[in-house]
Amino acid sequence: MKILLFILLYIFSIESYAQTNVNVYSFKQAGSLFKMFGSLDSLENKSKNLHSEIPSLIENNFGKNNVFSYFIEAFIRETESKDIKDIAQDYLLSLDRTETISAILMRYESSIEKIPNPKGKGEITRYNYKDQYYDENIKFSRINKSNLFNNEIHIFLPKADFAPLYFKQSDSDKNDPNKLLLMAGGQTTAISINATRLAFNQDLVKSEYTDISNIGVVAKNKFDQTFISLKDEKDSFRLELFFINRSKNILYQMTYNYYISSTNMNYKIFKDLKAHLVNISLLTYRN
Repeated sequence: MKILLFILLYIFSIESYAQTNVNVYSFKQAGSLFKMFGSLDSLENKSKNLHSEIPSLIENNFGKNNVFSYFIEAFIRETESKDIKDIAQDYLLSLDRTETISAILMRYESSIEKIPNPKGKGEITRYNYKDQYYDENIKFSRINKSNLFNNEIHIFLPKADFAPLYFKQSDSDKNDPNKLLLMAGGQTTAISINATRLAFNQDLVKSEYTDISNIGVVAKNKFDQTFISLKDEKDSFRLELFFINRSKNILYQMTYNYYISSTNMNYKIFKDLKAHLVNISLLTYRN
């Protein structure tokens, strides 16, 4: 399904339309976003003044549907600070119940367990709400910068227990340095992220892809052209980004596949999480 994506200054919404158009948040906003990350990290380790700061943070940002509000909602939802959770919970219980608030309270009231990673090695952390709803702890409020293909491009990924960087996409790709699997795993929610480095061929960029090269933060990513393709279903989402370096005749393809089950506690805010993932993906830039 083709979708219309608006990331216009402080407005971000995803809806279905017959034609795809894309507007991207500004470069200045992206700079403010990175400053905000530092502020949230400081808040996580703070014990004073939280009784005024946390309610203010929620009141001023929840439900705004913009690049900042998605990060702040995720921070309140995913924080590991008991002080922040206690204050946030008391304040949220005093408000009208929204889907965002319900997802946060459900997570706060969940038990934490370790389960085998269904998609790979080791264990993953899972939140369990009364054996009815679950979440595999993809942290959208915490993103990691990753440098790919000998530092040719830089991307940002949400944190997760199942984020094994630089795995090959398959056994046949074992010796191919141009095909990388950056994340794969989950259960009631799952994300796979692939990066591919290709010789540029105009035929790879299909007519339905949208050129966002000269818009907002993307205009500063140092690529000659950037294209986006989105396909949205009720329980799944596929995002493709194509970054073209014409001087070196290279196309970098980033592919994000995102799935959620109705038994995941964030199911009703999946639209917001998809928008948030697009926000993160648009921070990609060339060295």
